[in-house]
Amino acid sequence: MQKDIFKDLRVRQAVNYAVDKDSIVKNIYNGLAVPLTKSPVSPFLWGYSAVGDYYKYDPAKAKELLKAAG
Repeated sequence: MQKDIFKDLRVRQAVNYAVDKDSIVKNIYNGLAVPLTKSPVSPFLWGYSAVGDYYKYDPAKAKELLKAAG
């Protein structure tokens, strides 16, 4: 959040929606990884809590959020 543009929550959320995490796991990590949930702790570490699902790939939602953010 050192850049002014990322101080807007909608921009940060849009970046998350714009990244296809499932494709990265499948094609780069050969399925040997899992996308993190909204919890900052990996599911392989102590203290992990399944707080919620991660941001699914949704470029339309990303564009909507960026438009709303100006």
